[in-house]
Order: sequence, then C-alpha cells, then structure tokens
Amino acid sequence: EMALNMGREVVALATMAIVFFSTVICCDGSLRQQHHYCESEDQPCWPTQDNINDLTNSLDPTASRNLVWQGPGNPRVCGVPVQSPDDQPLYGAGKGMKPVYVRSAEDRNNTCFQPSSSPYASEFCVMSTRNWPYNNNTPAFIVWPLTITHVQTALTFAKTHNLCVMVAGSSHDFLDRHSCNNAIFIRTALLKDISWDLNDPRSVGGSGTFGAGVVFSEAHEAAAKQNRFISSGWATTVGIVGWTIGGGHGPFAPSVGLGVDNLLEAKIVVASGELLTVNNSSHADLYWALRGGGGSTWGIIVSLTVCAHKIPDGGFTLARHTWAGSFCQDSMAGLAYIVNSTLEWTSLLDKKWSGLVYVIPGLSSQKGVCGGGWTVFMQYAYLGSSVDDDFLTMWGALSNIAPNMINVPGCTMANYETWWDEVDPQALEPITPTSPQTPATSGAAYGLPSVILSREMATNGTLQLMILENINVCKTTSICQGSELYQSITGQIGSPQGGTVSIPQEFRTGYMHVVFGWWSEEDNNKYFYPMGPRSYFSESAFMMSNNTWQDRYWGPNYKTLLSIKKSYDPDNVFWCRHCVGSEFVF
Repeated sequence: EMALNMGREVVALATMAIVFFSTVICCDGSLRQQHHYCESEDQPCWPTQDNINDLTNSLDPTASRNLVWQGPGNPRVCGVPVQSPDDQPLYGAGKGMKPVYVRSAEDRNNTCFQPSSSPYASEFCVMSTRNWPYNNNTPAFIVWPLTITHVQTALTFAKTHNLCVMVAGSSHDFLDRHSCNNAIFIRTALLKDISWDLNDPRSVGGSGTFGAGVVFSEAHEAAAKQNRFISSGWATTVGIVGWTIGGGHGPFAPSVGLGVDNLLEAKIVVASGELLTVNNSSHADLYWALRGGGGSTWGIIVSLTVCAHKIPDGGFTLARHTWAGSFCQDSMAGLAYIVNSTLEWTSLLDKKWSGLVYVIPGLSSQKGVCGGGWTVFMQYAYLGSSVDDDFLTMWGALSNIAPNMINVPGCTMANYETWWDEVDPQALEPITPTSPQTPATSGAAYGLPSVILSREMATNGTLQLMILENINVCKTTSICQGSELYQSITGQIGSPQGGTVSIPQEFRTGYMHVVFGWWSEEDNNKYFYPMGPRSYFSESAFMMSNNTWQDRYWGPNYKTLLSIKKSYDPDNVFWCRHCVGSEFVF
C-alpha cells in the first residue's frame, strides 16, 4: 500500500509539470502562465486519505480550538451569520473545533444552507460559513491553523496537490473573492495574538501588532486598555487584515489616515512557503503592494503591525440625525433641499469629522404618502468632545436643516472616553452565508457597486441628481435602491494624503466613497461610473467584465502591482477573484 501511494504521488508530481501550466502571450507581448488547479478526486494530484491524515496530525490536533463570543461586555471574535443562536460565530459550533474538515460525498451533492425551506447545514457547511458565496463554490478541505508553522504546513499541502488556496479571517468579504471549488480553505480566524509597542518610533502613539484573526471589536478593546485607538472600519466584526490592505475607510481615516496609511509592517507566508517580514526597509516592493493591493493574492498574512494613536482630548463624539418624508410632491421638494444642504454642509468639514449618509426609499400602501417614502440617515464621528465649539457649531448648522420634516427620532449624540465604549454595545452587522443571486435579481451587478468621487463631483450637483434619480426609479419601477455616501476617506480639509501606497491617486485624494445599489453592469457603466474612474476594492460591484476591475481598483498602478505579484508568486499559487494576477488563473 505504501509503495502504491508513493507511486501515485510521483505520477502526480510529474503531471503537475506537464498539465498545470500553459503559456500564453499577453497583450503587452510578455509570456504569462495560466494556472489550472487540481479539481477532481479522480486526478492523480488529489490527496489520498493518508495525505489528509498526515496533514491533520501535523496541525496539533489535540490543541484547543475555540471561536466563541463570551457575551455582552466582551469583544466579538468573528463574523456572525444571520439567525445564529446567541449571536455566535459558526452557528454556535465554535467549541472544540478540529484542525481539518473534509468535504463528504453528501456535501458535494448539496448546496450549503439551501433550500431555504429545509436548508442543508452539515458540519462542513457550518465550518465554511462566509458572507455572500455568490457562485456556491465549495472547498474540499477546511484548515484552522493556530500558528505560523500550521499555516506553512497547510500551504505545503496545497502546493503538493496543486489545490486552489482560499484564505479568510472573519469572512466578512462582500464579494466572495476568496472562494473556489475543490479548494483548501485556510481560515486564519484563530490567529488572535495582540501586542503593543507604545514607544515604536514609526508612529507618534506607538504601534500595535494583531494576528490575522483579530476583528475590530477585539482590536478596539485592546487599544482602549492602552489608552489608544487605531484606524478602523465602521463594523465591529470586520477583520483587520482584509480591511487594511484593501484601502480601509472608516470613522478615523480623515484624521489619522486610511488603513493602508497605518500599515507599518506585515508578516506574510509567501508562495515559496517562507515567512517574510515586510516593511519600508525589508521587501519594500511587497510592502507597497500590501498598502492597497488587496486580497490574499500576495500570500497568507499572519499578522499586521499598525499605527497606534493617542486618544484625543475630550474622547470621541458620535452623532446621528434622521429625516423622513413621503413621495408626495412637497415632501420630495423637501428631500431635494435636504440632500443639497447636507452636501453643502459636508464640504465644510475638516479632518476631525468622518461619517456616512444613507438615503433610503421604500414603497408603502399607507394612506397619504403617495405610494411610499424616504429616509435620510446620517452618522458622523468627531474626534473630540460634544461640547467643543467646533462640534457645536457644525452639528448645530446641520440640525437646523428642515427641522419640520423630522418625523422619526431625529437627533442623538453621545460622547465616549474610548472608541471601545462605542463599539461594545454596537448592533451586530451579520454575514449572510447564502448567495444573493436569485431570479428576482437577475442581471444585477451585485456586490456593492461604488464610485470614489472627487470633491468637485460630490458638490457640483451631479451627486444630488443621482440620489434623487434613485428615488424616482423606486417610485416608477418599484425597484428601490438606497444611496450610501461615505465621507470617511481622506478628502476632508487637512486630511493626510501622503505616503507610499498602491491605491490610485483618485482614491488618495478622494472626497467620498458612494454606493448606489444593485443596478445592472450596463447601468453602472452608463450612469454611475462616469462620475469617477475608480472604485473601492473592498466595496464594489461583483460583476465587472473585460478586466475593467484592474483600472477601477488601481488605475496605472496595476502594471507595477502585477510585476510584484509575479516576482513573489511566479507560479500563481495564490488567487482571489478580481485580485492582482487573477486573470491568469482558471
């Protein structure tokens, strides 16, 4: 039996050299390799049961593996699927986890969590839970590493058998980038180490180092204990790694920089299996690529070191304002006034402010509302106290806009000593472990189609017209899509815009990141994308044909990013959808 297995592996290795790569000539005249992964249990490359057993035994199978939220007052630990008991990750199956899960024949013949009337929810499905799995791709193996060595072992297994490698931490990804059939799914959510160097000379407030499994809830609790805060996203269960390297907008970006600005160092297992320490003096090209290059195409990041920041005098203020009205003529005129006045107000904000505005239409049969209504919801974070003169002046000006139209709880504000005080009671933003693609949404671009707007485009009236057109489409077609405006990048007065980062210049100086809803790709190209040439990597359309994603994410930086990708991963070991180099993998 041993001789038979050895013979099979020799055949597999020989087959790799012949079959797995085919050479094509690219548009620039250079040669590229198209990588074809091992995808069938009938192929000699596929792992045997002995191979799987060896993998399991090499990952310290008796060690404790738990992914459990300890309840209110404690930080969240991972993405939480909808309707999970007690808001636990993995539908409460995170106690006593195994190092390796293997897909069964029954798993292959079913779609996880479908049909909705009687969902198939095997142990394997639960362990593979991730947000919006568009194509219902199913990995063949799921690995839960506890150490860097475990990550390297899993990667060696993947390379030996030429498996597509999926990598995810919190699995909060809106675009199902890290998903391929018959893959090995390396889940880094248990890499939870956190350490601090408050005297790190690279940052005024020192630095924090976070394992790849850390989510922002955990990071903010840890930072508060050090009297610090970090640049972060808005949602508590988003992972620090994916957010950081994809750009990273959020409540503090206008003041202390985007996620990419705050990245000081990364430890990453690259395609060779080597662990690299990447910073501005070591593998500086890869460091630049990670500061905006996005996704797991570069390797498996096991930790990040980011800037820590001293808590501002007066702490933090979070203020919310809501207006609402109907589709009747006078109310719609009021909406136009509110949108215009609000956009004028946003243009006056300096770097202490960061926020979001949602304009949400909806249909209604209620009498006297002319078929439906709208809500404008605003939320802004301010670095400082709610009694600061600057805050009172600016928020007071906003509150005076159309006060007679407030028919929901209109204005609230709260002051927090640390950002953890705000994060701790924050409502959960759950993930959805089923594909959003349905016959009813056929033709949509899916994802979160977005445009990064310049200050001029956001304030010259074009954005206002697009928001109101979204409302009109709801009224006339019953297809109701909201407009989401994120003024949480680095376009405010005085915001930091320097640094060697790989995001495009339009993102670097961008004023607002705007999401318009699930229109078709044709409509995006016709109406929305002309407003700006770039989109935010982590929140963008799922459908972008003809490799247009390359330009929308990175513009002229893509060519350099691709060169770096080929330098560190010449055989395309790593892949993620619409990531650098993904066009050469099938």
